[in-house]
Amino acid sequence: MIPDKISALFAQTYRYIAEHGLAEWGWPDVQAAVVARQEVFMADRPMYANVLPILTCMALGGEAETAVPLAAAWTLYDLASDIFDDLHDQDGKDWPWNHWTPSRALNVGLGVLAAAQICLARLAARPDIRGDITLSWGQTFALAARGQAHSHAVCSSDDYFRQTVAKSGLVYAAVARAGALLATDNEHALDQMHAFGLALGMLIQLKDDCRDLHAPDLVSDVSAGVYSLPLLYGLAQTESPHHGALQAQLAQPTPDVTAVYQILEAMGAIRHTLTLARAYQQKAMAALAAFPAAQTFHLSAYVAGFFPS
Repeated sequence: MIPDKISALFAQTYRYIAEHGLAEWGWPDVQAAVVARQEVFMADRPMYANVLPILTCMALGGEAETAVPLAAAWTLYDLASDIFDDLHDQDGKDWPWNHWTPSRALNVGLGVLAAAQICLARLAARPDIRGDITLSWGQTFALAARGQAHSHAVCSSDDYFRQTVAKSGLVYAAVARAGALLATDNEHALDQMHAFGLALGMLIQLKDDCRDLHAPDLVSDVSAGVYSLPLLYGLAQTESPHHGALQAQLAQPTPDVTAVYQILEAMGAIRHTLTLARAYQQKAMAALAAFPAAQTFHLSAYVAGFFPS
């Protein structure tokens, strides 16, 4: 069950988006995209991700209200990223923008980005802090976009980790640090929160890679020709008795996604990936240990929930 505090912060973030990011526009498509995201996320753990900068601000002793515009901006940037990602991958998820023409979805994605910038500009912080966050997010999100654009070029574990650090690890690191920056200028504390976000982003991506191999509402990475870590690990096991079957499946014009997943399970590739995800979970928890437990309670609960005991 999601704690009442997280639900309240989540509702406050979307209320801020509606009142300060979208109210002046009268653009039904943008509003529909935001509302769809809110309705899906409001009953699940992604709530935590939307309010991450508020939680990291609170972890350093800051006030939640201070970070609400930052959470609103991050929520909108993340939404825009998903819209553009779906346009790129032609995913089958049942979001409004996947039922629109590409040009309509593209314009909505740009509109959501503009709304994110509006929320970020309304952040009540010193000019140097706003400048730090704006520059950091701009550089990080551009690096993530470049990584996503080259996802089909990943052909080794080294490539995979470079791309995953860029498109997920550093993104969450920048978001976590930004929230903390609203509460402190202590470099050690900011570095710890950056390390937490980096580990969290890697954990999220590794878990997603296992899910995306066979999620019924997505175009599988196998079908899309994207080689995530489980596939790369399986292909590297050349002595495995299952290696030939995996290669034969991947050589098909339309691989049997279920068969590929079962082969990877038999090869230990899924277990290997989830073991690495658990290692990043431990890294995230270790980074949080630098702060008072009472202030990081919600962040710790979020991280622990990826592998409930």
